Amino acid sequence: MTAILYSDKHKQIACDALTSEGKFALSQNTQKWKRLNDGSLIFSTGQTVDIHDLLTHLNGGELSPHINNVQFIRLYEGEVYYGDIHQRDDSKIVREEPLEFSHGIGTGGVLAMVALSCDKSPKEAIKIASQHDLHTNDNVTVFCTKSGERI
Repeated sequence: MTAILYSDKHKQIACDALTSEGKFALSQNTQKWKRLNDGSLIFSTGQTVDIHDLLTHLNGGELSPHINNVQFIRLYEGEVYYGDIHQRDDSKIVREEPLEFSHGIGTGGVLAMVALSCDKSPKEAIKIASQHDLHTNDNVTVFCTKSGERI
């Protein structure tokens, strides 16, 4: 999985760059964010194929019946949203709602939230999470939520 962290206090979103499968690291430099056609940024957890299907759906395409559980954070015009896709009965449910508080997703998300609560920056929080989570690394990218630009 990964660690993606939104800090309301710092107005930043930080994410690591590790792609793993089970106990094995596949890449140390994966870009965990994508810009959609509407200009929003999506930061997502999940299998690579699920992320591709999520992006296709959010760009106006149909939702693949094969997509599994995915969590994401969307940055759109300075506003931050949490979203997920999950199975309910025979249907896939896509849910998205505004984030009013800091939030972490992925296997390292809770660890990063703990570090953030100890007055660490979002970048430092992800690096601390990487020391304790096999699926998170210390190659961290940070975006400003006001401008949507990398910092």
